[in-house]
Amino acid sequence: MARYSTLTSEDEISLGRSIREIRVSLWTHLLQFDFARHTLMEEIQNIETDIPDSLISFISQKTLTPKKNKRNSDSSQENPLDAAARELNKIDLDEIALGKILDMVSRQFSGSQGVKLRKSKKTFAFFHEIEQLLKELKHVKHQFINANLRLVIAVARRYNNGPMTLIDLIQEGNIGLMKAVDRFDPDRGYRFSTYAAWWIRHAVSRASADKGRTVRL
Repeated sequence: MARYSTLTSEDEISLGRSIREIRVSLWTHLLQFDFARHTLMEEIQNIETDIPDSLISFISQKTLTPKKNKRNSDSSQENPLDAAARELNKIDLDEIALGKILDMVSRQFSGSQGVKLRKSKKTFAFFHEIEQLLKELKHVKHQFINANLRLVIAVARRYNNGPMTLIDLIQEGNIGLMKAVDRFDPDRGYRFSTYAAWWIRHAVSRASADKGRTVRL
């Protein structure tokens, strides 16, 4: 852990914005394919957030490509496809719907059922771009996580006087840290370390309390 340097405020903002832009790019790519949108229409009903009717209507229709949207809209207005992708990113911060759709896309492309898809240059390029974006997203998230592992251990040690081992507490703290990475808004003006500390404490204290109740029972 000593080799991971602490992030500056500027680093946190830059990484936070990178995560947001990569996720928006993932949504933008997915919205252009019918099989991904059909799955999204099913999953979006499970998101516990009010979904704008305009977004549902946009997803359910034959989505325009970015090129067509650009030609048919005012240059000062945001591309409708990009706008939909940004809205989806806001309401799916935990990447639940995104994760399920990406799993479905992976199954579509693999095995015998994906032979036809792999023969299409357009579809192959689509899957390749998705893979690259996922690699970038994983890399950026790991920078956040690695730089804050010491914070997880520090919080876990404060609760190391109950029914859970330090290792278990650290694991729970890591879950809280990952939640903080997903939900961090780099434009709100607060430090990620402060935000992450709350999520880590919440995860560790809840797990410790749940374990304590189980032991008493």
